[in-house]
Amino acid sequence: MRVQVLSGDFTCSGVIGSNGKWLREPYVIASSLPFFQKYNAQELLAILQNSGLAIPNTNIFSNPTSHIEQISLTFYSGYQRRQLAGTHVTFPIKYCLKCIESDIECLGFGYFYADWLKLNHCVLHGAALMELNAPTRKKSIVAITNILRGVQSEYSDKASNDNNQLYAPQYEDMQRANIAPCLKLKLISWLRKTCTYLDKDTILKDRLAPRLKYMNGVYQDLNDDHLTEIHNTLLKVHPKAYRGFYRKYSIEKQVEVKVKFDTFTYKILATDTHNCSKCVLHFQGLECPLTNGIQAKDTYHKKVISIIENPCDYYLQNSRHYWEDRPSWYRKRIEENMEIALVNLYKHDS
Repeated sequence: MRVQVLSGDFTCSGVIGSNGKWLREPYVIASSLPFFQKYNAQELLAILQNSGLAIPNTNIFSNPTSHIEQISLTFYSGYQRRQLAGTHVTFPIKYCLKCIESDIECLGFGYFYADWLKLNHCVLHGAALMELNAPTRKKSIVAITNILRGVQSEYSDKASNDNNQLYAPQYEDMQRANIAPCLKLKLISWLRKTCTYLDKDTILKDRLAPRLKYMNGVYQDLNDDHLTEIHNTLLKVHPKAYRGFYRKYSIEKQVEVKVKFDTFTYKILATDTHNCSKCVLHFQGLECPLTNGIQAKDTYHKKVISIIENPCDYYLQNSRHYWEDRPSWYRKRIEENMEIALVNLYKHDS
């Protein structure tokens, strides 16, 4: 909002809703986009993170690049965001007038703190935050302009104790490598084979087998949080086995995500024998930044199609199966899988 107002755009339709409150999903309209061209992607991402709009998944088995797309959604996809800009996706405008007055005295200007998005009281002064209840967007913009000058608004009142606030945690960029899906599956397989051996002479609370198996001995389907807990226990209790696994099976790769003219680089650990160019783990719902879907050129329709598509929808739209437009090695794999499935079905019926 500050950038738009200082640039002469007082509509702020992508920041404040028609009810005079902050939009939960703000966006930049096309006419205001030139005002943000001087900021690089790193600065824009920092603003989104501090506002709770681009929260990265810090799980070691997650995709570390998933939150980067929020830059494009906020600054380069105004039309799609405008569909979400109803009054039901807003949250109150809160502020501490004492903080703003102090900032004006020290810095020459006042500004809204990121902490005010998620708190109901001022951490510095210990007083309840004020909440702006202007009925319209136009009146809200005028009130905010006066507040930033240190003038109390007639529409202000003490903030309510509503817990339905935007959560905006401060993010610290951890310089560590995330684990790709191929290495994650390798780790699960390795843990199942070695858990009994590793649990020898280990106290009950640090044993791995009870976390990997049910009481009847069947292996559990592990989600990322559960697997992270097991991974941390392995590092703490069996550091030699932990290091041995990654030295033997993993290789470090880098993935680059480009946003306009800026590039974000992340470290990813993958298996040393996995061919990312032929990866088909997307069918299992596993998201990997090293390969965002295999692409194959459709020479008949002169277009590029992605492997991540609904097979039924693809058949209805193109009157042919999706694997008919894939490379020969991929079609061969599909045919082999279908033959195996038919053989297993015949055995079951017999």
